[in-house]
Amino acid sequence: MKRFITLLFALFITSISVSAQVYEIMLTQNGTVVYSDANGDWLTREGWNEKYGRKDFRKHFPHPYYYDHVVERGYIRTYFLETFKTVVGGDMEWSRVLESNLSIEDLKREAISNMDNVTYEDDISISGVIVDREFILDHNDRYYGMGADVWSANVTYEFRDGRYKVTLSNIKCTSKRIVTDTYSSNSYGNSYGYAVSVQRERGAWSLADLMYMEGITYNGRIYDERVYYAVANFFDRNFTAAVILSSLADENNADNDW
Repeated sequence: MKRFITLLFALFITSISVSAQVYEIMLTQNGTVVYSDANGDWLTREGWNEKYGRKDFRKHFPHPYYYDHVVERGYIRTYFLETFKTVVGGDMEWSRVLESNLSIEDLKREAISNMDNVTYEDDISISGVIVDREFILDHNDRYYGMGADVWSANVTYEFRDGRYKVTLSNIKCTSKRIVTDTYSSNSYGNSYGYAVSVQRERGAWSLADLMYMEGITYNGRIYDERVYYAVANFFDRNFTAAVILSSLADENNADNDW
């Protein structure tokens, strides 16, 4: 009887570990979306369906286009939705932990060159600011005209052996977009237009304003959960590219394990 109970307990533990299996989605650098299986392998949707069936695919991936990780050149942005945190006052901060095979002193020197107004917090952390950094777009980005905008933030680097943590706070986005107005007419009453470029300031918007603003659009979609997801990916990609230092460890991951 005791042996039977032990066997049942073992089967129960096994069933828990199987049911707790995390199935994840990753966007590769060439734009292909791949899906993890219980063995830790990554398969395309067609490959997953062929190996396990459409029913299992729908069960494990109810939102098949909401990927968890994004492959960039030289590193992977893991769990990008988890890089944002709401702080006291309703504003938002962004942070990531990045791996590196550089020494702490080498990381410090490179971080110093990446920001202005540098201050030394202690032996393992430094702070500064990034001012008017332009957004980097890819071919999918048509979010709110951000290609014409710049962003600024307070920056803090914290260092440990093999990794460093970067936190952006007081993040502000300012419009530098160019608008075109048309003027017309001449002394003969003929109307013709000529373009005059005018730089118009939209003002400084906080990160929370831009990520939660009602009425904004992304690729023509009115703000909803999918728009928030795309906007979060947009900001995480830009912030990571701005603060990442030159050398990553062999794992090539930009994660949040501090």
